[in-house]
Amino acid sequence: MQSYKVITGALVLAAGLVGCGSSGGSGSGSKPNTSAWLGNWTEGGTQSVTCGAVMETTDLGGLVAINAGAKSGTIQTSWNGCLFTWDVSGDSATLQSGQSCAFSVFGTNANVTWTAGSATLSGNTITGTLDGTADNGCSSVEQTLTLMKV
Repeated sequence: MQSYKVITGALVLAAGLVGCGSSGGSGSGSKPNTSAWLGNWTEGGTQSVTCGAVMETTDLGGLVAINAGAKSGTIQTSWNGCLFTWDVSGDSATLQSGQSCAFSVFGTNANVTWTAGSATLSGNTITGTLDGTADNGCSSVEQTLTLMKV
């Protein structure tokens, strides 16, 4: 269960989703500035998994690295080999659709597909949420995260 918490947190941020900063100006042709989101962040939060009639909530923690994405206006969160790309607009980030990663869910290896994710940057803090489903019979995986700039 510990490896699940560590991997999940990283994935979320990214959730987790999630960094500090704002995008640049809003005129046509302006490129979002993602620099405030970049760097290393310590993660806290919870993950709730529902499998049938059983719900389990665990604490999340660890270090999340946020780097510039391949395209302008994107960031990429990294944790234990799981990479997630987020679209940044000012102090908000949205997880790009169709991303998944494998990790332990309820003690078994599962592939979790994230269906929604959002994050907000305020100063040196990122808060965010992630929602997904696991392929091991668990109907939902939900994360609520807080990241602090290292």
